[in-house]
Amino acid sequence: MSQPVALIARIPITEADFKKFLSSPAAKTLAGCIAEALSEPTEEAGEPHYYVVFRYLKPEQAVFAFIYFRYGNATDLCESREWQVLQVLATYTQDGPPGFVLHSLDALNLFESIAAAFSVAGGCCTETSFAALGFDQEQFRKDCRKYFYAVMREN
Repeated sequence: MSQPVALIARIPITEADFKKFLSSPAAKTLAGCIAEALSEPTEEAGEPHYYVVFRYLKPEQAVFAFIYFRYGNATDLCESREWQVLQVLATYTQDGPPGFVLHSLDALNLFESIAAAFSVAGGCCTETSFAALGFDQEQFRKDCRKYFYAVMREN
C-alpha cells in the first residue's frame, strides 16, 4: 500500500448532459470529495494524500478526471466514492465515441499496473480489458501531463 494509485477517466459527454449531471446527487458527492482533498494537510514531503482533478473539456466535449490517492489498492479504488461518481457520470453519456475509466495501481507509471478498465458509452460503464479499449495512449499521457501533473506541481 505504499504505491500511489489512481482513478483516471476520459468520458465524452455533451455539455447539456454534463450540466444535467451537475444537478445530480453524485455531483454533490464529488464536491465533497474535492473539498476533502483541498482541506487535507499535506505530508512532510509536501505531497497531498489525495488529489482530485475533475474537468470538463468544452472543445472536446469530454470529462477528464484524475483522482490520485497517495496509497491504496484495487479494493480501495472499487470502494471509493469517486468511483461511484464516475459510474453515475457514465449514465449521462449518449451514443457516440466511447470513453474509459482506468483503475491504476501505479499512478506515476500510468499503464504499468491497470487493475481494472471500463468502457463508457451509451449510458453504460462496462468492464473490459485494457487492450480492448484501444485508445491513443500517447495522447492520454499528454492529457495527464497537461491536466493533472502540471496542475499538481503548481499547487
